[in-house]
Amino acid sequence: MAKEFPIDVMDDIVRKIIKILGESDFGYILLYNQYLEFLHRVMLDSKRDREEEVAPKIRTLLRRKKMGLDQTSTPIGEEYELFKKIDKDSTSPYLDFKKIVYTELRRRAQVEETCYTVIYPLNFELKQKVASKLNEIHGSKRREVEFEIISHSEFAATAAAQDIPSHLLNSFSVQFSFCIFKDIYARNDDFVVDYCTGKLACILGLLSLSFGGRVTYGDKPKPALQISRSYALLFKNGSYSNYYSFADNKPPASFETIDQTDIDKSLGFLRFFNEIKSKSIIDLLSDALVTYFEASVEADMASAYLKYWVCMENCLLTSDQEKMIRRLKGLPFWGQNQYWIHQMFLMPQIRNDYVHELKTEASQFDRNFVHNIVVGNLIRYLLQTGSKFSDKNQLELFLDLVSRQDLKHLQAHKKMAELARKEIQDFKSLKISS
Repeated sequence: MAKEFPIDVMDDIVRKIIKILGESDFGYILLYNQYLEFLHRVMLDSKRDREEEVAPKIRTLLRRKKMGLDQTSTPIGEEYELFKKIDKDSTSPYLDFKKIVYTELRRRAQVEETCYTVIYPLNFELKQKVASKLNEIHGSKRREVEFEIISHSEFAATAAAQDIPSHLLNSFSVQFSFCIFKDIYARNDDFVVDYCTGKLACILGLLSLSFGGRVTYGDKPKPALQISRSYALLFKNGSYSNYYSFADNKPPASFETIDQTDIDKSLGFLRFFNEIKSKSIIDLLSDALVTYFEASVEADMASAYLKYWVCMENCLLTSDQEKMIRRLKGLPFWGQNQYWIHQMFLMPQIRNDYVHELKTEASQFDRNFVHNIVVGNLIRYLLQTGSKFSDKNQLELFLDLVSRQDLKHLQAHKKMAELARKEIQDFKSLKISS
């Protein structure tokens, strides 16, 4: 069991941070970020630091770092100014830092919310505008997150009236499309970009499902999806404010071809998503779609395979490999295809070779199988059936039941067993789009 870090250890870390404040040498900046990330991780771990009030302040920064987002005006993090407020002679600078963070949290809670718009350039060309919404449940309230995907010409007309840096505008050729989130109310820039970037990845995950049949073999392995993210343009109360860039930002190597059939498919998946009433299942599928997108744009075959595996763990609600394959094999959409079923039994070994033995020999075939056949069908299936379950626990019971032959276990859950039986029968007439 993890133990709380001793206060004197944390005090020493904060003292080291204070000591290098103001240093401009790149080595000091790297050291500052190293210490700060350690501080973040300890403070976010309730087993290491039980005062969880700090977590809301720094969780966004950690997520932004994971997603590869940087704000050009603050290269080393917003805590920099907070550390300056700590007394150098303090007996416990770590506790002082947390008090300063609490004060900052209370101050931000009093700040009036701002109306934000966030725009993401995307390297695919649309022939017509897309306008839709993505449902979510926040607390006990259900709400809709509206978004649009517009053409370059429509974006250019809007941008002409804004003070957007010319080097940004010159980066976007006429082949770009732009995803827009409007009327997002918040008190903090970082939160808004973090929030909208997560929603964008979920939408792109739904779009990725419509490309399931396009992954083929080639002389040089390629990502399943060529969509890349470059910038997030931030607007406050209707006026341009700032931009964030993704860490891997570079000119796109190619542009995806997206036709109306692809859009119609993804909007169909979105309708299934929006019909789900359970917060836990919405959150589960949101995470799965984000991971599915990240795996689909991964160029390295072994890394893509591992990301699809994580997505599969998420969908099947377990990391136990035997249970994963049993639950997966028990789902009703495999029919009589014994080749697919037996190929599933080989999947854990590919994952284990990579994780435990650093054997990065996942082939295009391995990636294509887990992308097209397994994860793609699994997410589509959960999207189409997710509205039948009251919560994630009921979904897990269903997954467990369809994979069992244990009569006593089935009799103990007669209602869900009947749903499982009916689901398997009904699936014969249910078409999964590919």
